[in-house]
Amino acid sequence: MLASLTAAIQRTSSRFNRQVPEITIAANFGFTHLWLLPRLPLLQETFADIRFSLVPDDSGTPTLSREADIAITFDQQAPSARDEILLAEEVVFPVCSPAFAQAMGLGARLTKQNLESCTLLHMDEQNRRWLDWTSWGIMAGYGAVHRYSGFAFNNYPLLLNAALDGQGLMLGWSALVKDQVEQGALLAFEPQVTRAGYGYLLKSHKSKNTLVKPVIDWLVKQFMPMH
Repeated sequence: MLASLTAAIQRTSSRFNRQVPEITIAANFGFTHLWLLPRLPLLQETFADIRFSLVPDDSGTPTLSREADIAITFDQQAPSARDEILLAEEVVFPVCSPAFAQAMGLGARLTKQNLESCTLLHMDEQNRRWLDWTSWGIMAGYGAVHRYSGFAFNNYPLLLNAALDGQGLMLGWSALVKDQVEQGALLAFEPQVTRAGYGYLLKSHKSKNTLVKPVIDWLVKQFMPMH
């Protein structure tokens, strides 16, 4: 009996001591919180023998891409880049809660008057990689839009929460707000704006690694209906 107990302890100890491989996925706050986190249980279920570590980061520094096993960034795809996979093209449109839309009498396509009368929620950081209301308005044919809310948000999930709470209109990137729009928590409005070559890019210096490659393939597959 003692021998059986010793063997059981050894088997248990072996399980706890066995190193579980870990894959680090780095992405900006918006993508991490709004796309990765809701799908993390499915990802973990699909790759049950791998431990995943999510690293949210908005710095956009190339160091993060080099340190992470998989990095998902928002940028313009380089024409000659061979180590980048375009997961989702940029598609940007205004969104707000149904209650805010009803209160402001918004139709399916916003007018310049709508933009001038509504509170426009916005980020507090000027980053040329991302469209703001001014650049979006110009591309949409409305000209520069200046009626911003007085309060600025320092990350995209906070901005989204404010829109869900009915505080105003925000710019929605389709890859980030797709779930909320499909669930009816947000309403999407025309016009949509796109920039050629911009979108969410997957980069990995371990793309041929037998552990990492299946995860990359899984991530790419999740976006296939969006292409």
